[in-house]
Amino acid sequence: MTETKDKDPQTTGPVTASILGNDRLSMWDDFVKAHPEGTIYHTAGWRSIIEDTYGHQPRYYILTNAESNIVAGLPAFEIKSRLFGSRICALPAAAYCDPLYTQPEHSEILIKSVIRQQQADHIPLVELKFHKNTVLPADLEAESVEDYCIHTLDIRAPYQQIETGFHKSCIRRAIKRAHKAGLELRAGTSEQDVRLFYRLYLDMRRETGLLPQPRRFFSLMVSRLAGQGSAEILTAFNGGTAVSALLLLKFKNSVIYEYGATRQDAHSLQPSPFLLDQALRRAQSEGYSQFDFGRTHLEHAGLVTFKSRWGSIQQNLATHYLPRTRGTGSMRRTGTARKLMSAAIRISPRPLATVLGGLLYRHFI
Repeated sequence: MTETKDKDPQTTGPVTASILGNDRLSMWDDFVKAHPEGTIYHTAGWRSIIEDTYGHQPRYYILTNAESNIVAGLPAFEIKSRLFGSRICALPAAAYCDPLYTQPEHSEILIKSVIRQQQADHIPLVELKFHKNTVLPADLEAESVEDYCIHTLDIRAPYQQIETGFHKSCIRRAIKRAHKAGLELRAGTSEQDVRLFYRLYLDMRRETGLLPQPRRFFSLMVSRLAGQGSAEILTAFNGGTAVSALLLLKFKNSVIYEYGATRQDAHSLQPSPFLLDQALRRAQSEGYSQFDFGRTHLEHAGLVTFKSRWGSIQQNLATHYLPRTRGTGSMRRTGTARKLMSAAIRISPRPLATVLGGLLYRHFI
């Protein structure tokens, strides 16, 4: 990308738009940590996980001031797919990814930098996942879809007070039943923890006909983030057997319930409410102020309701597809290839499902 200069009304000179180089990753992480909207998805650690799992090319768009300090940025990847065509995505495998900026003008400069790159490289599509109230430039037409949501819970109050917001029968009683059943908790970040988690996750995805992410994705996530205290797996055991697990991401003041899975024959033990209650208690004791229950597709009404019953606040997420093309937003979810693949996954043995995930998920990410 050729560097361009745009006027910044809040500084003494223009800002320079460019692509973040590997030599500035440390500076980028310092910027993300200092920015109030910076998330774990923005970090160089997340970038390395996506790059090394799927081989996609990172393109982190940044603005720097006259002193060469980063003042705004938007992480993205170029995804090359023979199934769906190439696209620029901000950000693969992330629930959301807003541009980081302090001046609204900077957001527009960043987004238009992405569009210029798309046009110069003849890339058919740009996909932007927004969480906050980031607004697209008025002269850009996009297909904007709100088909996902997140649920967040403020956990700064005493836990006994937080519990009063839990649904009495569906959450509080479920937690009591789990304790009565004798479920035991294990927290860990070892490869064995990843292995147990992935077995549960893989079986859940097969049962629902969903393509699993490759195990390498989770192994890298835990191995690279756990050392910073940013990743942890909680597993529920019943009589020595792992029946449910969830993977947590931790960054700044927030804990995110990123992935979870439960054995189909163990739901009566209520391991999911048990683990979430434990996750909330641990997050509060570690000094975090917010718990994010993760992204949910709005068509999964039961899961949306379950997450809302913890007293959480729901917020819809907007995904923007540029240029505007009717139906682009549902292309990868409802297409013929997706339907055929879903049917194949349901009848695939575990080893084959693992292979399919390793080969194909990179196209759907």
